[in-house]
Amino acid sequence: MTNDERNRAARLRRKLNKLGYTMRKTNWRRDSIDNFGGYAIIDTEYNAVVRGSRFDLDLDDVEEFISEEESIAHSE
Repeated sequence: MTNDERNRAARLRRKLNKLGYTMRKTNWRRDSIDNFGGYAIIDTEYNAVVRGSRFDLDLDDVEEFISEEESIAHSE
């Protein structure tokens, strides 16, 4: 992971925290069929996975989720 990716992930994590979520990066192991080496988004209130239960999200997917959540929050 490059420095730019780390910075982007940290920025996205801060945005998610403001919306009541967090994201976790997997400790990927090659022998796991249910683990794709990416991210999952967790609802911090319920400690439940809301997207990426198989750690199949990349940072673009996380940005898309944030955009969707922000548009919902603005419309309310």
